[in-house]
This record gives sequence, structure tokens and C-alpha cells, in this order.
Amino acid sequence: MWLAYCLTLYLIILSVVYYTNYDFPSPERGELVCHTYRDKVYIFLVFAPLILFSCLRGEMIGSDTPNYAMYYELISGHVITGGFGVAIVTRLEPGFVFLIRVLSLISLSPQILIITTSLFFMCSFVRFISKYSIMPWLSAIMFFSLHFNGSMNVMRQYVAIGILLFSFDYILQNKFKKFLILVFLAVMFHYTSIVFLGAYFLRNMKVSSALLKKVLGLMPVAVVLSYVLLRIVLGVFHAYGLYDYYDDQNEHIAGGAKLATVIELLLALLVIFISNHAWGILRQDTSANLGPVNNILFLFSLVGLGMIAISFPFNLLSRLGTFFLIFNCVLLPNAVYEMSKQRNVRFLCIFLCVLYCSYYLVVNTIRPEWSSIYPYSFY
Repeated sequence: MWLAYCLTLYLIILSVVYYTNYDFPSPERGELVCHTYRDKVYIFLVFAPLILFSCLRGEMIGSDTPNYAMYYELISGHVITGGFGVAIVTRLEPGFVFLIRVLSLISLSPQILIITTSLFFMCSFVRFISKYSIMPWLSAIMFFSLHFNGSMNVMRQYVAIGILLFSFDYILQNKFKKFLILVFLAVMFHYTSIVFLGAYFLRNMKVSSALLKKVLGLMPVAVVLSYVLLRIVLGVFHAYGLYDYYDDQNEHIAGGAKLATVIELLLALLVIFISNHAWGILRQDTSANLGPVNNILFLFSLVGLGMIAISFPFNLLSRLGTFFLIFNCVLLPNAVYEMSKQRNVRFLCIFLCVLYCSYYLVVNTIRPEWSSIYPYSFY
């Protein structure tokens, strides 16, 4: 656990050193953020060690990593052969199987799979916050606290997320064909990423007081209905002999709502709460003027919130929300910056920093089995 504390302390000290008494650039609405040299150096100093630890982790670091290492050895060693048959036998998506086959031509060691997937996702995320986050230090802290461990654990999903982060550009540019191609590519690495297809059609929606009230008001209803619908959906699957392992004894269903899901919901609500105060959404009778980027990001946040709400009886469904909630790493910093135009947000920044870092340390201390990242070891 000492590494978790060292990384957290390093991130906090670096953020304080670089951004105390620093005025962030003020982009025009709808334009990309033009970061200074200081921002670029900060982003490099923060993400370089994170990329290093992610790429060079051992095959036993991350609860799912040993399985991926096993599949890599099976597929690259030709123990399992055949085109799409491999995807059926291993339950891996075709794109991921193809990636393993290509990488196996370079090396038979599963470490090359860990390096390639980690490097791709991390670079994709760095590119995304560099383009859209006004306060990169807060984006870095949120990423580290909420998604760093997950990116070293749920490998296929985060590869898909890395692809979808590129697709965000095409939502803004109204280029549906290019967006569709990237979503299809993401689906080839994680089938559930098909849910992001609906993200494109949010671009014409406007954030308003009425919309926010409806979403928040329907949340309790969604939680209750989720318990009913889960039984119906699983009953249909079981009738055809599918997903029989998801029954009342399954760890993701037994015991009801999980602490992790409750915490995810509260953190998602916090982003909604701060964003509402930043742009005064509930105080306006008409659509709020968040700008094209933040408008879509806020809608993503609402979708992610809804997905967490329906995951209470089956906490694995909260992973669907990750496809949308990872964008909170840009929405919240932009909301805090918007608030800074009207008031002093120093206390808020300190609160958020303490909250997210404390969450990371407490979870990894009390519930290390959630991701199995610590104790850490190199390969």
C-alpha cells in the first residue's frame, strides 16, 4: 500500500506546486482549450509514472489480468484455433482476439498485451483532457482516484473507452459515419460499448431545468424497477441456457446493493450538484448555456447516473455507466472553473482534492480486493 500513498502524495504536491495562484486560460465557448507550457509539463509529469506503472505491472496485478494473461498464452500458443470460434470459446470479443494474434507475432509474452493496451488507453485519455479540460490538475486527480485502478483491471472495457474518447470529437463535429466506425471498433473490444451509440443523438439536446428535475425525480423509480426487470431479463436468458451463472448465488447479485455502487452514485451526484451551481441550471426557465462541449458532457453525466441507479440489484451493470461517467473527469473541472468566475473556489478545490484522494486511499486500504492492484509488483 505504500505505493498508493506515494502516488497520491506525489500527485497532490505536484498540483500544488504547479497551480497555486495560477490563472487558467479562458477558452471561448465551444473552442478547444489552449494549454500553456506549464500545463503540458504538468500533464507529462503526472501521467508518465502512471503509464509506467500501468504498462510494467506484473501479470497478477489486477483481478482480471491473470485471465487475460492465460488467454494470451492459449491463443498465441495455438491451443485455441479458429477465427470467430476463438471469441466463442474464450468469451473474448473478436477485436481483442485479433489484437492478441497480432501481438503474438511480436512476442509470446503476455506482457506485450499489458503494455499495448495500457499505453493506448492512457495516451487516449491524456489527449482527451488536453483538448477539453480547463483544469488538468483536477482531471488528473479524478482519473487517478476513479479510473486508474480500473484501467489496470478491466482491460477490454478500457480499450473500448479509449476508442470512444476519440469518437467524442466526431459528435461535436456532427460526423456520424466516423463516429459509427469508432463505436463499432469499440464494440469489437467490449460488446457493452454499444450503449455509447446513443451518445451521438444527445448532441441536439439542451440541458434545462426541466430535464434535470425529471432525471433526478425518476431515479428512485429506476432503482425500484431495476429489481423487477433484472429477474425478467435473466429469466429470458436462462430459458435459452444463457448466463446461467448469474443467479441468486452469484456474487454480483447476492446480498443486494453493494457499497461500491452507493459510493459511485454519490460521487456522480456530486458532479451533477456542482455543475448545476456552476451554470445555474435549476434557476433558469429556458435551456442553460453551457457551451457545446459542456452541454454534451453534462448529458453524459446524467446518462451515467441513470445507469448506476439501475445497477443496484446487479452491480456489474455499473460498468455501463463508466462509458459515460469517465467524461466527468472533464465536466467537473470545467464546472469548477465556471464557478471561479463569480466566486473564490479555493476551498472547493481543496475539498474535491481531499475527497477523491481519500476515497482512493480508503478503498485500496479497506477493500483492496475490489481491484487487486495492491500490493503492486513489476513483471
